[in-house]
Amino acid sequence: MKISALLTNYNSSGTILRSIQSLMEQSYPLETILVVDNGSTDDGTQRIHRAFPNAEIIELTENLGLTRARNIGLGKLKSDLVLLVDDDVYLSKDSLGLMVAAHVETGAVITCPRVVLLPETHVLQCDGAEIHFVGLLSLRHGYQPLIQHPPVRTVTNGFIGACLLIDRKKLEEMRNFDTDYFFYFEDMELSYRLLALGYKICCEENAIVYHDRGMGTEALSFRGSGSYPSRRAYLNLRNRWLTVLLHYQVRTLLLLFPAMIMYEFAALVETTRRGWLKEYLHALISLMYESISILKRRRHWQSQRMVADRVILTGGDLPLSKGFVDEKRSWLVRLLNRSLALYWYRIKKWL
Repeated sequence: MKISALLTNYNSSGTILRSIQSLMEQSYPLETILVVDNGSTDDGTQRIHRAFPNAEIIELTENLGLTRARNIGLGKLKSDLVLLVDDDVYLSKDSLGLMVAAHVETGAVITCPRVVLLPETHVLQCDGAEIHFVGLLSLRHGYQPLIQHPPVRTVTNGFIGACLLIDRKKLEEMRNFDTDYFFYFEDMELSYRLLALGYKICCEENAIVYHDRGMGTEALSFRGSGSYPSRRAYLNLRNRWLTVLLHYQVRTLLLLFPAMIMYEFAALVETTRRGWLKEYLHALISLMYESISILKRRRHWQSQRMVADRVILTGGDLPLSKGFVDEKRSWLVRLLNRSLALYWYRIKKWL
């Protein structure tokens, strides 16, 4: 089975070299390694050329966003399977082979690995994910000690986009990634779309990859401390609303309306307190301008769906970023969690 690797790069500060090296060392051979550079302003592409002359590179003149860059790369590849890798993710030697075996045995359209933090290699980032009913991606075993969760192969309801083995033709039939997502929530949207269409997502926890906890992407990444980027806040607000509008069934929207209002009020208070009211309004207005396009896409996906929201959505505590809430306000989050959990318990059987 032919497999290619596709990496997206944006001012990676050299982490992509280590990522490519981990691909070169895989026990399962790769047909092609393709890098799509998203308008980087550093010398990353030159360093890739020098270190890995056989790697193919597409250099974009500007940052088109993660989804557009990935779709451009997918359009160039012809292999049966494609391994998508972020520029700060490093694979252990047998990861690809284990994911290929999981794909063959389960028929999953997307197979994700166990993602472990680096340098905190004793801490999980996630084993796949679930979709919380308020429209957030909840990490399975997120930030828990590795030792507490012996590895198993699991069918899951979501994934993060750090590292994925995808069935290229199936994804192409689904129109690949939605390019309306510049960054963030593109993984939850695709997770939701796959599940609604009746496809399977598998997490092969024996396949381990390491997510470098370095600087991340400037003006977008948050590592649990320091200021939370306003650009990230805008994208999270906008893309969460977009996913709900595109994919939640009408019955779901009606039943969840009180809980959604409760969550939205809390989000509005928090964004105002942090000085993000401009970003909040910008996100809202941008979706209003796109309402016709959103409605058209919604009709398309709703007409094709095979699985109801009651199978896709889950409850649990709100999956807020680690370090996002300070101790002074943690009691408010606990109160909100309890209120939402009680409401979910009451209505989930009616979805």
